[in-house]
Amino acid sequence: MPPETNAAMVKTLTLDGYLLAGIALAALLVRLLLWPRRATPGQPLPLPAVAAILLAAVAAPATWPLVTAAWGGLGPLRQADLLAIGHFALVWYVILLQMLVFVGWWRGWRWVRGFWLRLVHLALMAVITGQAAYSTADQIAYSNAPEIPGNDIWIECPFTIWERQLRGGDLANIDGSWPVARLANRFLYARVPTLPVLVGYLIFLVGVFISWVFFRPLIGPEDAGTSVQDTPTNPGGPA
Repeated sequence: MPPETNAAMVKTLTLDGYLLAGIALAALLVRLLLWPRRATPGQPLPLPAVAAILLAAVAAPATWPLVTAAWGGLGPLRQADLLAIGHFALVWYVILLQMLVFVGWWRGWRWVRGFWLRLVHLALMAVITGQAAYSTADQIAYSNAPEIPGNDIWIECPFTIWERQLRGGDLANIDGSWPVARLANRFLYARVPTLPVLVGYLIFLVGVFISWVFFRPLIGPEDAGTSVQDTPTNPGGPA
């Protein structure tokens, strides 16, 4: 894929991600601050909550030029450092959250059964594993038959593509980077065989599936309570 195509793709994905993140953050704040304490099914969303979400839908695109101006003022080195740190944090969010889910399964923690928390985690794992699987397949196909058109298509994480561009085409170019950014970069791009990494991703994804089946997320006010067990089918009925 030509470098200019990669750059355009990364820029588009960044804008889309920023807009979605802005609205998602507003929705989260609304859920924490403006949500009725005793919500009932079918209850309309409070007007202040509606206003906050609509304001975010306007403010997110309106603030994009300010964000890009501030980002551009950092320079490529610091941009790459922040990108490596953010990428590193995202990877460990996925790993640690799944570990906490298993611990919460054992300890009876209720918060790790939040539906949206678990759904975002599952989506991230599916994306990461899918990218790794296609990258491995492309690598094998290209090594076996490089003359076949399409075998040179390499699928990478957009964060990786972006950081490589910021570092002048070489991810190992970390001279002058912050120490924490160097640590993140070396962790993310350590030279290990692709196939074992893919197997590790698949095993991790199976663990996520297992926790979804046997320690299911809870949704809706009907799941309120103190027990982490599934709610009874006839609560309050005759014994």
